[in-house]
Amino acid sequence: MSKLSVVFAVVLFFGSRADAAEMTAQQIVDETLKNNSFGFQNAVARVVLTLTSKRGAERTRQIEIRSTKVKELSKTLVRFHAPADVAGTGFLVLENEDRDDDQYLYLPALGKVKRISSSQKNQRFMGTDLTYADLESRNLRKSELKRLADAEVGSNATYVIEAVPKAEAESEYSKTISWIHKVSFVPLKVEFYDSRGDLLKVLRASRLEKKTDNWVVMDSAVEDVQNKTKTRMVVEEINFGVKLSDSEFTQRALAD
Repeated sequence: MSKLSVVFAVVLFFGSRADAAEMTAQQIVDETLKNNSFGFQNAVARVVLTLTSKRGAERTRQIEIRSTKVKELSKTLVRFHAPADVAGTGFLVLENEDRDDDQYLYLPALGKVKRISSSQKNQRFMGTDLTYADLESRNLRKSELKRLADAEVGSNATYVIEAVPKAEAESEYSKTISWIHKVSFVPLKVEFYDSRGDLLKVLRASRLEKKTDNWVVMDSAVEDVQNKTKTRMVVEEINFGVKLSDSEFTQRALAD
């Protein structure tokens, strides 16, 4: 995601099997967007990120993700816990219905909250292969959608959706192609193409599990095929039904 917008989206059946066969590209995308880019709602998760450089060197990041939904709009707070050089860093995403999501970054060294501007959203998020734009849904919401022929990813039946961003999306991608699981409406694979139409990176979900009626991508990776780098995300622990208050998803809470 462009969404990790990317990295990482996501839940429910849509009517009967007969209805599902006739779903439009927009209906499929609407179901996919019911969850946030991190793949879960009303939950707290402990996640390990592994960043692999072009030369094969690995760095790990330990993060906690808290996410809730208020009036059908997601609120997500990401907190880095390790290693020491990024510990305390926080990232807040507030989904909006009729405009781009609000994103805020807190860096302990600066001691203040910084708003991520539209011009910065195509930059990489904390050294990963995901951009800030990948962590929201604007590219799917502001795209011309086309349903391609259904296909399989491994043994999983998927819908295949091509999304060409409209000019107002200000996307770095010329298009994305998503393979969306027919049962969970989780993207199992997403290809991102650069402005020249060349394949830039690929998101793959390698382990999908159902946790208390929620489908969660437990293991996924984004590979930049041009720069030869990779970011893997593994969910080590996740708890649903956690009571989360609105006050936990504010700029003040981000800086605490």
